[in-house]
Amino acid sequence: MTGILKGKSTRIQSEPLLGFEINQQTQELVVGFANIKLIDVKYYEMSTEAMFSTNPFMKNRITSAMDSKNSTWVKPSYSSIIELPEKPAVENDADDDYEMIGVGQVKSVQTINIPFTGGNKNVCVEISSVDTVNDIKRRQAYFSHRLEAHIVESFGTIRVMSGNTKRPLACTYVKMYARMKQSRKVHFCKYGFTGLNGVFDYIGVTKGNALMGGAETDLKTLVDDKIDK
Repeated sequence: MTGILKGKSTRIQSEPLLGFEINQQTQELVVGFANIKLIDVKYYEMSTEAMFSTNPFMKNRITSAMDSKNSTWVKPSYSSIIELPEKPAVENDADDDYEMIGVGQVKSVQTINIPFTGGNKNVCVEISSVDTVNDIKRRQAYFSHRLEAHIVESFGTIRVMSGNTKRPLACTYVKMYARMKQSRKVHFCKYGFTGLNGVFDYIGVTKGNALMGGAETDLKTLVDDKIDK
């Protein structure tokens, strides 16, 4: 039985692993990998307003929009094959119990920092293995902004601040869509700009708005009754 478990642990440790994070502070891609020698790094430019306007309530707009079917016909704005460094063999000093659950695999993960070259564009970053039997693909969105947005649903407001200074940002463009409770249809509802305090009131729709139907009912109640999200 011990031999079977050790054999399984060995197979686990030989499996390829790939993952990455985008460090906006250092402008680097931090790639974690194991048992992979080559990766392909691609950047796909995004029009975030167009993506939001097309489907504002998509659970994961970026990865869904850039799935394997779509990315086959979208040409990346940047592509580069990168050779990963080899790690010298290290004695595994984990005891048998830990080997059984694959702790040795954790020790074999390496990290490499790759300069981010996306510039001031919104891009979907895709990293894929080149030399593995089954391609491993990982995707993340990079947004070239330093904004922080806080939504207070009980008051129907959104506040936008600078991610660097934490100060409110006036004249920030805001676009709102509403999904209706009854029909589940999505409608454009309102757009506008934040005030001097960085706040935009997305519930205070002007009287006679087509979506609201020009009713005299309390606006907050009307929104609660008609709008799902």
